[in-house]
Amino acid sequence: MRLAVIDPGTVCGLCLFDTDRTVLTAVDLSMDDIDEQLDSWSPIDQVLVEAWMLYPWMAKKLSFHKMPGPEAIGMVRSWANRNRHVLHRTPAACRTPYLSSARKVLPKTAHATDAVALGIYWLRKNRGWVPDLALWDIRWIKKGD
Repeated sequence: MRLAVIDPGTVCGLCLFDTDRTVLTAVDLSMDDIDEQLDSWSPIDQVLVEAWMLYPWMAKKLSFHKMPGPEAIGMVRSWANRNRHVLHRTPAACRTPYLSSARKVLPKTAHATDAVALGIYWLRKNRGWVPDLALWDIRWIKKGD
């Protein structure tokens, strides 16, 4: 199974879990490059994006903010619709227990760590197992590669 996970924002973190080959590929890129990256990972079986919420305590702080997170989610949703995928959305808080696992395999500054942690949560919830990433082939794509 190939699971693509997106952490939306000005810089988006994307990862692809290929559970059949135990390969995890991760990249940080601009939201303008989401479509091209997802196309390059085809075929994809499942698409997961971090859900974005505007909480009341954040509303004033984010007044007049361009809100790139929701914009990136819209781009992912559009890609998923064009490619006939169901888009799964999961709250950001679900990734918290799995962040330490993601940080062990990716650079500390990578936005993709959030995507990896969210993917681990989804795999545990929907497939009943947590991948031991120490046994996986980790492929970190640097911008410009």
